[in-house]
Amino acid sequence: MATRDDRIRARLARLEQEARERPRRHALRLVALLALGYGYPLAVLAGSVGVIGATLGLIKYVLRGSDAELAVFLGVAVLVELIVVALILRTFMVKLPAPNEYVLKPGEGEPLRALIDGATARAGLPPVDVVHIYEGFNAGVTQIPRYGWWGRSRSHLLLGVPLLMALSPEDFEAVVAHELGHLRGGHARMSWWAYRVHRTWTELGKALDKSKRLQRVVIGWFVERYGALLERETLALRRLHEYEADRFSVEQTGQSRRVRAFFRIAFLGYRLERQFWPGIVRLAGWDPVPPGDVFARMADFFATEPGENTIRRWVSRAQRARTPITADHPALCDRLAAIDAEGMLSVERCRGLVGGIAPESAALALLGEDGPRIVSLVTMRWKQAAIGRWRLEHGYARHIERRAAAADEPEADAAWRRVEHTALFGEADEAQAAAGEVLARYPDHAPANLALGQILLEQDEPAALGYLDRAAAQDGKFAARALTAMLEYHRDLGEDEAATRVAERLHLAERRDRQFDRVLASVSARDAFGPAELSASELDELRRVLYRHARVRSAYLARRIARAAPERTSHVLLLRCRAGGMGMNERTVASLREEAPVPCAVVVSGWSNRRLGARIRRVAPVPVFEAGD
Repeated sequence: MATRDDRIRARLARLEQEARERPRRHALRLVALLALGYGYPLAVLAGSVGVIGATLGLIKYVLRGSDAELAVFLGVAVLVELIVVALILRTFMVKLPAPNEYVLKPGEGEPLRALIDGATARAGLPPVDVVHIYEGFNAGVTQIPRYGWWGRSRSHLLLGVPLLMALSPEDFEAVVAHELGHLRGGHARMSWWAYRVHRTWTELGKALDKSKRLQRVVIGWFVERYGALLERETLALRRLHEYEADRFSVEQTGQSRRVRAFFRIAFLGYRLERQFWPGIVRLAGWDPVPPGDVFARMADFFATEPGENTIRRWVSRAQRARTPITADHPALCDRLAAIDAEGMLSVERCRGLVGGIAPESAALALLGEDGPRIVSLVTMRWKQAAIGRWRLEHGYARHIERRAAAADEPEADAAWRRVEHTALFGEADEAQAAAGEVLARYPDHAPANLALGQILLEQDEPAALGYLDRAAAQDGKFAARALTAMLEYHRDLGEDEAATRVAERLHLAERRDRQFDRVLASVSARDAFGPAELSASELDELRRVLYRHARVRSAYLARRIARAAPERTSHVLLLRCRAGGMGMNERTVASLREEAPVPCAVVVSGWSNRRLGARIRRVAPVPVFEAGD
C-alpha cells in the first residue's frame, strides 16, 4: 500500500508529466485553481449583498407595521453588512509588495551592474530595474506591475552576500543567467497571480477576524484546505521552471560554468547549514548580542579548504538524495540530469570544484569600493532579524547556568545539568563528548539523546536517528522536536516511507501536546491536586518570574493530577493580586504561563473561583512567593 508521501510524490510526477506533454491542459488546470481562489471570496461577497437586500426588504415590511425600534435594529445590521462588504471588496485590491532588502543605488557596485547588464543584453532582455543585496545564501527574481493590477512590470533581482562570497565572477554570471531565464520565461507572473489569490482570501480572513467563530465558519476551513492545495498543485510547474531556467543558463554561459556553480552552491550551502551556522548559534550561549562580523567570518570559512571526509559525505548524500516532496528547487542529481550532466557528480570531480575561495577572488569584489559599506548595512539587517532568537538562546543559556547548582534533582537530571551548557553551546567536539558522558551512564535520558542527535545531524551521521528516536520515545515534551528533526532529515533525502512513518508519529505527538495544552489551560475545582514537585532551582526561577509582575502579592503552587495525559506532570499557580487582580489581564496571565520554568496553569484568585482557590490552598498552605510591601 502506498504511503502518504509516496502518493504525494506520484501525484507530483503525474503533474510534471502533464505540464511537459500537455501544457495547455496543465495551464487550464491552474487557471481553474486560481479562479477557485477568487470564486470563493466572490461567493461570500454575493452572499453578503444578498443578506443586505433581504434585510432592506425586511425593514420596508417592518416600517409598514410601524415598529420603529425593530427598523432601527435592522438598519444597524445593514450598516454592519455594508462594512463587511467593503472589507471583502478591499481584499481584491491586493498590491504585490516590493522586496524591502537593500537597493543598489545608481553609481554603486558598477562592476556588478556591468555584469548584470551584459547578461541581460546577451539574453535579449530589457535591463533589470532594481538590484537588491540581502543576507541570504540565494538569488531570486520577481516582477511587480507599476500600478498594482496593470502597467509594465518592474524587475527586481535579489542577490545574497553569502552567494557573492561563495562564487567566482564567472560562476556568478551563470547564476545571473539562471535568474534571467525566469524573466524570459515569464515565470514570475505565475508566482505573482498565485500570490494575489493567496493574499485575497488571507485578507478576507483578516476582515472577518472580529469574530473568531464567524471567521472559522466562513473562511477558516477554506484557508486551510485551499492553501495546501494551491501549494501542491503549482509545485510541479515551479520545478519545471527551474529546469527551464537551468537550460537557459547553459545556453548563455556554457555547461561547465553552470555545473561548477551547481556544485559550489550545493556544497557550500551544505557546509553553511551543517558547520558554519550551528557554530554561530552556539555563540548565543556566551554573547548577549549576535556577532557584528558574521560575514567576515563567513568569508574566512569559505576560504578554508574542506576536508576530504566532508566532500565524500556530501557526494554520497547528493548521489542518493531525491527531490523532497515539499521543495520547488529540484535535487542536484535531477538538475544535472536535466542539462545532460548526470555523470559528473563524483568525489574526484568535486574535489577540484568545491575548494576554498579567497575573498579577493569572489564575486563580492564586483561591488567595488562600496562593498564594505554595503556588507555592513546587510550585517545590520541580519542582526535585526536574528536578535529575537538570539535573545531566547542567550536567556536559556543563562537559565541553565543559574540552575546548574541545584542538588535536589534525580541523579540523571543532575548529571545532565552539570554538562547541559557545554552540550548545547560548546564547540561540536566538546558538546558531543558532554552529551555522550551522560548517555554512557543513563542511555535513555531524553535531553541528552536529543542534544547528541542534533549534534550528529550537523555532521550528517546516520547514528543521529537512533538518539533522536530514543529522545522521542522517552519524554513527551521532547518528542515533537526530535521527530521534526527526523522528518526533515528523511524528506531532504526523499526517503518517503521513512518520512511517512515519522510524520505519523509526529502527528500523534502534536495531538497529545494539544490535548495537554487544553488540559493545562482549563483547570477546575473538580481536578485532583497534590503537593508541588519542583526542584529548588525551578522554584528560584519561578520566583524571579513572579517578581517581574508587580501586581502579584502572593502565589500558591500545587501539582495537578490530570485524567488526560497522566504521564505529563503539570502544576497550577494560584495568584493573589493587589487591587483585586486589576492589571492581570489575559495577555499578562498567558505571558506568565509561558515564562514559568515548568508547565502550569495560572489562576487569579477571586470570588468566581473561590472553591478552586480553597482546594489549592488546602494542599499547598504555604505560598511559594510573597512580595514585599
